Amino acid sequence: MFRAIILLLAVVFSAKSLAYTAGVMEKEYQDANRTRTLQLYIWYPSDSNAPPTILGERPVFEGFKAVKDAPFATGKFPLIVLSHGSGGNRSSLSWLATRLVQQGTIVIALNHPGSTTGNSIPSENIKAWERPRDVTFVIDKVLATPEFARIIDAGRIAVIGHSLGGYTALATVGASLKLDAFKRYCSVFPLHADCEFNRIGKVGPESVDRNMFEGNYLDKRVSAAVAITPAYARSFDEQQLEQISRSVLIIGATADQEIPNDLHAKYLAARIHGKKVFTEIEGAGHYGFLPLCKPNALSILEEEGEMKICLDPVDKKRNRVHQETARKVQGFLKQLGFISENKR
Repeated sequence: MFRAIILLLAVVFSAKSLAYTAGVMEKEYQDANRTRTLQLYIWYPSDSNAPPTILGERPVFEGFKAVKDAPFATGKFPLIVLSHGSGGNRSSLSWLATRLVQQGTIVIALNHPGSTTGNSIPSENIKAWERPRDVTFVIDKVLATPEFARIIDAGRIAVIGHSLGGYTALATVGASLKLDAFKRYCSVFPLHADCEFNRIGKVGPESVDRNMFEGNYLDKRVSAAVAITPAYARSFDEQQLEQISRSVLIIGATADQEIPNDLHAKYLAARIHGKKVFTEIEGAGHYGFLPLCKPNALSILEEEGEMKICLDPVDKKRNRVHQETARKVQGFLKQLGFISENKR
């Protein structure tokens, strides 16, 4: 019996040792050409044994654990860029970032100016094209920075986004929008999340620069995209969707009332004909992909009229949404060679 216990402990500690420690640093890049300040979290694999600290904590949301400014692990690792939804921020998908880093990836999340927490402005938020340009700018910067270039495998780059960030991810692999389709959609569904914020701010599609809105923002370095409950689905150029050649994972949420599953995730899945995977999180709502809410979150949000952000479907706890989503994303990335069972 004693020998069996020793063997079991050896297996447990051996398996644990395969996972990297999540190191993290904060960066700020200035895009002078577009007058945009991009605030980043950069998570990366480390062999550090230092205790993690809690970062990214907000009054409503729990933070994440990582070792700040830990030393880099040896080797080259795939790069994954995370794009938050409208009104979100660089911490919004931190629960996914730390899981992916432990399996040997570098993960960068950025704030999209004009579309982020504390700086969400309808007249800027509607300029969706700035988001994929933010992603491309960040990739340019890190690949040109020696400390990152030496640990990034530039042949394995993916973009993952939630909601409007889902649009961002798809735009980096070649999907483009049609302004007239956007106008038609918002005239029929003005209360859906990808139309309502602009409507409340009295910013209509007619104010948008057509050439920029309909531009193609393909980044040829991005080989895979994950779109979680993607917004703007009914505004994409359908012919362009058919031409996407990169690998795409679309994740829908069956209880999504903000970006309804049938009108968005399923709609896109039926129109991307390339290397596409479609899956759903059963019973998940739109906000279930945000960080875990603190116990007093609802009382804070009630004053702001935003309780829905933490009101998940009764039978689907947010931590389960995170677990199921992470498994699906990890399975997709494993198939593409971004991560493996043996992390080191």
